[in-house]
Amino acid sequence: MEKDIHREILEKFPIIEEIQGSELKEKIIKAWARALKEGSFKNLEDIPFSVTIPEVNLVDHVKWVMEVALFIASLVEKGMGISVNRDLLIASVLLHDLGKAFEYQKKGNRYVKSDIGKKFMHGFWGTYIALEERVSKDLAHLIASHSKDSPEHPQLLEGIILHYADFAHADILRFQKGMQTFLSMKG
Repeated sequence: MEKDIHREILEKFPIIEEIQGSELKEKIIKAWARALKEGSFKNLEDIPFSVTIPEVNLVDHVKWVMEVALFIASLVEKGMGISVNRDLLIASVLLHDLGKAFEYQKKGNRYVKSDIGKKFMHGFWGTYIALEERVSKDLAHLIASHSKDSPEHPQLLEGIILHYADFAHADILRFQKGMQTFLSMKG
């Protein structure tokens, strides 16, 4: 069973293999394996990106954010001469929405907030799980600060990249559905 979960995580997120640090790879896999064991979903592709946009699953969202984040990182490095910690960026994109495995649950044919989701923001719960798997404070900070609802803003370049890549996808999906975008919301 354990090997099946690890295989699913690597199949859905093959970019894990591009991370240089084997310890970091293992922590990411363990965090997602724990989410699948303890969260509301047993398969990665069953986790929705959002209860308001349930037709997009979290795996597809993470892959989209990853592609955009790595593109931005490349532009920053080539065009601005600023170094980006690629392992930290990849790990933060992979784990930024880890908490959604706990935040949502399926009731009948729709998704709703779980008990954990009613009490904690997904960024907080994802950070909690990741810290229990002993990720670095920098990575935990990026998970915690990626959301507009976070009380803190990203303090690292990789967090700025993650934030904008994440919200670009969210707002494009919301725009496509005729919903108010986060960009247009006050506050």
